[in-house]
Amino acid sequence: MGRARVDQTSVRLLPETVEALEAVVRDRGCSRDRAIRDLLDAYIAAQQELEPGGRLTHVTAVLRYPPPPPGRHRPDGRVRVPARLPADTMEKVTELTLRLPGQPRRRGLKDYVRSPLAEALTTAIACDKPFDVPGLEDIPPIWTQRAAVSLWHLTVAATLTVPEQLAVLGNLEALDADAENPTELTQILRDGHFAWHHPWRFEVALHLARNLLTGPKRVQNWRSLKNRDDEFEVLRFDFERTDDLDHTLLRGAPKHAISNVTGRGGALVWRARRSLALQAIRNWIVSKPTTPLTVSPPYVKIVHPKAWTSVRVPADDHLPAQVIADAEAGKVLLLSTDESISAWPYLRETGEPVPRFDIVIEELARRRPEEVVELVLLDDPRLADVYLDPALAYDLGFITADERDALIEDAAKRTAGRIETTLKRAENWTPDEHAELDALRDDPERFFELAAEHHISEGVVRPWWVWEAGPTVTELDNLAGAPDRLRQLVRSRGRNWKRQLEATMEAAGRAAIAHGYADPEHLAYYDAECGESDEDETEFNLGGLVD
Repeated sequence: MGRARVDQTSVRLLPETVEALEAVVRDRGCSRDRAIRDLLDAYIAAQQELEPGGRLTHVTAVLRYPPPPPGRHRPDGRVRVPARLPADTMEKVTELTLRLPGQPRRRGLKDYVRSPLAEALTTAIACDKPFDVPGLEDIPPIWTQRAAVSLWHLTVAATLTVPEQLAVLGNLEALDADAENPTELTQILRDGHFAWHHPWRFEVALHLARNLLTGPKRVQNWRSLKNRDDEFEVLRFDFERTDDLDHTLLRGAPKHAISNVTGRGGALVWRARRSLALQAIRNWIVSKPTTPLTVSPPYVKIVHPKAWTSVRVPADDHLPAQVIADAEAGKVLLLSTDESISAWPYLRETGEPVPRFDIVIEELARRRPEEVVELVLLDDPRLADVYLDPALAYDLGFITADERDALIEDAAKRTAGRIETTLKRAENWTPDEHAELDALRDDPERFFELAAEHHISEGVVRPWWVWEAGPTVTELDNLAGAPDRLRQLVRSRGRNWKRQLEATMEAAGRAAIAHGYADPEHLAYYDAECGESDEDETEFNLGGLVD
């Protein structure tokens, strides 16, 4: 029997954590590698026995403390500790450690990043050999994950941007949200996995944790965070209606003056509404659609083909064996609601899966089923033209070798013209700078990178051949004898539609910055002509939209 695979890795820990780890090593009389493995094994076993909300985490993970220093690649005082761990350890701790609303399961943008291995090991060490973290001595070191998420929900409520308040509360002047009948958008923003992250929010969380857990009501407040009782809900209700952190528990909290987070709030509302739009697509398909559906955002219409149908059964029933086999073979999609489960699409006339739809499913394998439905049924001008590299267009049989070469040559000539124009514009540079640029004329990529450093925005001209394809649902028939063309069409349109969605989300963030908030009647579609914003102020990443 072979030995289990061991991975060489490392983990970054606070100096105080490393000191406690060394104490564990001395007490146990073993190597540091052995102590780390034993601690993590015990942590994993204990966490797996607990229900998710009752699993343990460390206060440094709850508050992301100490905060990372501003800028990139700056030391933060943590110590890198090497470790040799079983290959499956990282996967297990990723599933068992704290994940705050808004954080991705794995990798994410800087403000959203998780450190599952560091959190798991810190928690395990603190349970075995308690230690203090300077600045957090007065706050409980070990938290349940439910209490951690509760503190985060209170922090989010206290730091809502105006676009979020508008979406959660409705009329900002009257603040007349109906607490007994919240909208779907309110519910998903309050209790779903949607939240923007920023170092300022963790500063507010630290201030709030101190006020809640060090005063005369600390025991009561600690119980409220762990149980999410009526007192917790009342406090969150009040925080959502605060203005400039004016609640008693928030007075003295750091004000936000680092950068504008309003754009993050606007983009977040867009992402939440997009999640509901995808849910509407799923409900539409499962209910056997007969009328078109408007998907908002990004405010487009999809139409169901009359020749297509689905196989549907109640949620507590079983699909026919052949339908299950079709789904397992990647020929149809499975979509479900609380009431029904549906296999889609089938041809209404024959009862067979729609031909070539397996190619669509294969190319869009990383998309959710409702996203595949949208992309296939969408007839939108933004997806009409598909731009192919001339070499690929030639390989697919769209153009001749001469046409391919002509497109490539034309792009090269236009790039050379841009190089000459840029060199003329650079005549006022220093002689050394101009000579450096001139030396790169045969390396267009590096040439324009250097030009960009001097705020010249020209670039290499890319050769393209434009494929004027019809709607994807139509091309499934038109390309019956050309599976490679269909595969490329779906692949290209998938990438292009993702870019279009990101552009719409970016517009939502810019609109929020420019106007403070959007008119409630137009939350579905922000104006893309609303001004500029710093790149760091908004997240325009569709990954992890909904889990």
